Amino acid sequence: MKFGLSVPQFEDFGDVRRLASLARDAENAGWDGFFVYGVTPGDDLGRAAAPVAPYQEVGVTWWVEGISPYDYGFGWGDDGTQEIVEKLECRVRQSPPRMSE
Repeated sequence: MKFGLSVPQFEDFGDVRRLASLARDAENAGWDGFFVYGVTPGDDLGRAAAPVAPYQEVGVTWWVEGISPYDYGFGWGDDGTQEIVEKLECRVRQSPPRMSE
Protein backbone atom coordinates (compact mmCIF):
# COMPACT_ATOMS: atom_id res chain seq x y z
CA MET A 1 0.00 0.00 0.00
CA LYS A 2 1.18 3.52 -0.72
CA PHE A 3 0.21 6.74 1.00
CA GLY A 4 -0.13 10.18 -0.50
CA LEU A 5 -1.41 13.64 0.27
CA SER A 6 -3.84 15.55 -1.94
CA VAL A 7 -4.10 19.32 -1.59
CA PRO A 8 -6.25 21.91 -3.38
CA GLN A 9 -4.68 24.58 -5.56
CA PHE A 10 -6.49 27.54 -4.02
CA GLU A 11 -6.59 29.67 -0.87
CA ASP A 12 -3.52 28.93 1.29
CA PHE A 13 -2.30 26.39 -1.27
CA GLY A 14 -2.47 28.79 -4.21
CA ASP A 15 1.22 29.67 -4.01
CA VAL A 16 3.01 27.21 -6.27
CA ARG A 17 6.37 27.69 -4.55
CA ARG A 18 4.80 26.91 -1.19
CA LEU A 19 3.33 23.71 -2.64
CA ALA A 20 6.68 22.71 -4.12
CA SER A 21 8.29 23.20 -0.71
CA LEU A 22 5.55 21.15 0.98
CA ALA A 23 6.00 18.40 -1.62
CA ARG A 24 9.70 18.18 -0.73
CA ASP A 25 8.79 18.10 2.98
CA ALA A 26 6.25 15.33 2.34
CA GLU A 27 8.82 13.28 0.43
CA ASN A 28 11.35 13.73 3.25
CA ALA A 29 8.70 12.64 5.77
CA GLY A 30 8.13 9.39 3.88
CA TRP A 31 4.93 10.09 1.92
CA ASP A 32 4.76 8.25 -1.41
CA GLY A 33 3.06 11.04 -3.31
CA PHE A 34 2.01 14.66 -3.12
CA PHE A 35 -0.85 15.53 -5.43
CA VAL A 36 -2.37 18.88 -6.40
CA TYR A 37 -6.00 18.87 -7.37
CA GLY A 38 -8.19 21.36 -9.10
CA VAL A 39 -10.67 21.80 -11.91
CA THR A 40 -9.88 22.46 -15.57
CA PRO A 41 -12.31 23.00 -18.43
CA GLY A 42 -12.56 19.81 -20.45
CA ASP A 43 -14.05 21.50 -23.48
CA ASP A 44 -10.99 23.68 -24.17
CA LEU A 45 -7.73 21.79 -23.64
CA GLY A 46 -5.57 24.81 -24.46
CA ARG A 47 -7.30 26.90 -21.80
CA ALA A 48 -7.23 23.93 -19.44
CA ALA A 49 -3.42 23.96 -19.41
CA ALA A 50 -3.27 27.51 -17.99
CA PRO A 51 -4.10 26.72 -14.32
CA VAL A 52 -1.85 23.65 -14.37
CA ALA A 53 1.24 25.18 -16.00
CA PRO A 54 2.60 27.10 -12.96
CA TYR A 55 2.64 23.88 -10.95
CA GLN A 56 4.46 22.04 -13.71
CA GLU A 57 7.04 24.84 -13.84
CA VAL A 58 8.01 24.33 -10.17
CA GLY A 59 8.23 20.56 -10.48
CA VAL A 60 4.82 19.31 -9.36
CA THR A 61 4.38 16.01 -11.17
CA TRP A 62 0.75 15.11 -10.47
CA TRP A 63 -2.48 17.05 -11.00
CA VAL A 64 -5.67 15.34 -9.89
CA GLU A 65 -8.77 16.59 -11.68
CA GLY A 66 -11.40 17.27 -9.06
CA ILE A 67 -14.77 16.50 -10.55
CA SER A 68 -17.48 17.12 -8.04
CA PRO A 69 -21.24 17.32 -8.38
CA TYR A 70 -20.98 20.74 -6.72
CA ASP A 71 -19.07 22.04 -9.76
CA TYR A 72 -22.08 21.10 -11.88
CA GLY A 73 -24.92 22.71 -9.93
CA PHE A 74 -25.47 20.11 -7.22
CA GLY A 75 -25.94 21.76 -3.80
CA TRP A 76 -25.85 20.54 -0.22
CA GLY A 77 -28.95 18.49 0.48
CA ASP A 78 -29.95 18.24 -3.18
CA ASP A 79 -30.95 14.94 -4.68
CA GLY A 80 -28.75 13.96 -7.61
CA THR A 81 -30.19 14.34 -11.06
CA GLN A 82 -29.52 12.48 -14.27
CA GLU A 83 -28.35 15.75 -15.85
CA ILE A 84 -25.60 16.17 -13.26
CA VAL A 85 -24.54 12.53 -13.62
CA GLU A 86 -24.33 13.01 -17.39
CA LYS A 87 -22.19 16.16 -16.96
CA LEU A 88 -19.79 14.30 -14.65
CA GLU A 89 -19.57 11.39 -17.06
CA CYS A 90 -18.90 13.80 -19.93
CA ARG A 91 -15.94 15.34 -18.06
CA VAL A 92 -14.52 11.90 -17.35
CA ARG A 93 -14.58 11.14 -21.07
CA GLN A 94 -12.83 14.39 -22.02
CA SER A 95 -9.07 14.28 -22.01
CA PRO A 96 -6.80 16.00 -19.49
CA PRO A 97 -5.06 19.28 -20.32
CA ARG A 98 -2.38 19.14 -23.01
CA MET A 99 0.90 20.07 -21.37
CA SER A 100 4.23 20.65 -23.02
CA GLU A 101 7.05 18.45 -21.75
